[in-house]
Amino acid sequence: MLDLHRLRLLRELKHRGTLAAVAEALSYSPSSISQQLSVLEKEAGVRLLEPVGRRVRLTAQAEILVAHTEAVLERLERAEADLAASLRDITGVLRVAAFQTAALALVPDALTALRDAHPGLRVEVAQREPESALPALLARDFDVVVTEEYPGEPHPRPSGVEYEELGADEIRLALPAAVPPGTSLPDLADVPWVMEPAGTAARAWATRLCRDAGFEPDVRFESSDLLLHLRLVEGGHAAALLPGLVWAGGPPTVALAPLPAGRRVRRLFTATRRGGGAHPAVRAFRNALAGVRDPRKRTSLERVKNVSRYGKLVAHEGRGAELAELLLEAARALTDVPGCLLYLVNRQAGAPDTVWVTEVWRSQDDLDASIAQVRGSEATAKAMALVSGAEMIELEALGGKGLDAAPATPAP
Repeated sequence: MLDLHRLRLLRELKHRGTLAAVAEALSYSPSSISQQLSVLEKEAGVRLLEPVGRRVRLTAQAEILVAHTEAVLERLERAEADLAASLRDITGVLRVAAFQTAALALVPDALTALRDAHPGLRVEVAQREPESALPALLARDFDVVVTEEYPGEPHPRPSGVEYEELGADEIRLALPAAVPPGTSLPDLADVPWVMEPAGTAARAWATRLCRDAGFEPDVRFESSDLLLHLRLVEGGHAAALLPGLVWAGGPPTVALAPLPAGRRVRRLFTATRRGGGAHPAVRAFRNALAGVRDPRKRTSLERVKNVSRYGKLVAHEGRGAELAELLLEAARALTDVPGCLLYLVNRQAGAPDTVWVTEVWRSQDDLDASIAQVRGSEATAKAMALVSGAEMIELEALGGKGLDAAPATPAP
């Protein structure tokens, strides 16, 4: 039998590249990692590593094992999400990576919403650019990454990552004071520029944009810090290409000009490992971000109290466990329905045939529009067949009191 812990070490080596990097990430010594992988080779009965200079690389057989390990870990991630969804409160630790302007303009307000709605959830945030954040996501250093894509410069999308679009962010030409108003991109061939470092998607996009306008940009300043870009424009030292998020909701402090149509909008996304997007903490963070981008989508308790429902389902013939499994299956489908923010299944000790359900919807209209779709699902139909009297007990409407009206420990 192959040991899952050692398989994870092999997977870590695949993603991190060196034994030293694996050891540092997991707080082991390199020799300990090497010994564990040697044991895994004996368990597998095949060679897994081969030397390349002073490093090692995975053999074809090791790549096969890593692929299967990814599948196992994805399944475990879904299991963790299901367990978390069965609890009433969202707790634990959520590790987030976000690029600079998202960390500046979106994350703080999202943290405020999460603190108010889920005080038991600890959110840890690190500023990372997509080029390093996405590999770190796969390496399990983060649970969610807020990432971006520039027009014509899509990032490679690993098969183990799932994306959800967050919105669009318009990029405009930021003009230094010496440049007359109304100047367009082709007029800036002789103006100094500040751009992001070479090798980044933002730099590739900006360079191509200038070349298509007929000139090679004179890049005198290079930094991944867009606030520095802004200061250089404010000081009259350079022109820049600044996204809307850099203002963090405030008014622009420099003159701006539009870019050519079709080349002016970057897309914003959140990314998770495959299987991790269903975790309640991840969903709560995504909902909070969506609320910052569009106040109509805010999901704080104050906005969802009038569309919260709480109730119980009672199975017959001792089939409560089967009912709970079906409800979890229905919950996974339900949370993909627009407007459903939360669907919790909670089985109480001492009442094996009773399942308590909490629903939270963005609006009453969303709830009304989705009931037929949800009840028409195969999982819901099977669940209803297990309920006492072959009918589902209607969830109690809480009359605007929402989750606060739900008893802390439901009585059977």
